[in-house]
Amino acid sequence: MISGGFDSFKEFRRYQYINPAEGGTSFIELLLKYGNKIQSQSGSAPTLFGKMDSIDILKPKPASSDEWSPLETLNREKEVIGIYLSAHPLDNFKLEMQQFCDWSLAGLRDLQPLRDKDLTVAGMITKVKHATSKNGKPYGSFTLEDYTDSFSITLFGKDYENFRKFMYDGYCLLIKGTVQENSWKKPAELEFRIKSIYLLSSVRDELIKNIQIKIPIDSLSDELLKEIDTFMGKGQGNTNMKVLVYDRSENLSVEMFSRYRKIALTDELLDFLSQYNEIEFKLY
Repeated sequence: MISGGFDSFKEFRRYQYINPAEGGTSFIELLLKYGNKIQSQSGSAPTLFGKMDSIDILKPKPASSDEWSPLETLNREKEVIGIYLSAHPLDNFKLEMQQFCDWSLAGLRDLQPLRDKDLTVAGMITKVKHATSKNGKPYGSFTLEDYTDSFSITLFGKDYENFRKFMYDGYCLLIKGTVQENSWKKPAELEFRIKSIYLLSSVRDELIKNIQIKIPIDSLSDELLKEIDTFMGKGQGNTNMKVLVYDRSENLSVEMFSRYRKIALTDELLDFLSQYNEIEFKLY
């Protein structure tokens, strides 16, 4: 049930089967005991006075408890079956990864062709280690995982001091770095040297300043404009909005923007814009 095998039973959620219920016993254990009692009663032999009326057995109920977070649910799935089954923790950040990442973690397995290149990757931290060297200096390492592979990074000195605040299990990160030689190792080896780190959850606010929406003039309508305005009005944000209306036949375009109104890049807005084949949008 931890991996979702009982999800078709809509009455109960996964966490309710596992979390302690009556007397500290899990709900699934109570259900098993209940089933055994029912089976035992149905097979009981008749007495001298005939078959006794069955004794009512109360059905167990799950205790009220806190629901698992989406990340905890996925981590329990992976712990049981070795993979994320129902979703992936990075699914909530597909837009950020598509917009800013130019490399996958699988591509970092061979660094030689990437020498001196600036790269941006993203992933979720799955393992963290903090330690002290023989010289008494702190250092740390973490493993980052994306859809393709996992990659381990070790930080020393100033890099460790600057980026240790991001080194927590479950953190989803966008990392910008450069492939360069590690002069401390003999012989010298190539490494992916981190230049900056962002939480994927804050990328929209920190890195995206503008959205440009391109609409062909023959697709422009009052209904479309009202829909766009409805979605853009859901929450005040920090993103500048620009609208480019163009005429294919005349090869002309006009860009308009608001000096005073800024919008929030909500998932609803981006999903709405993605549904229209005629509309193009760019984030930068």
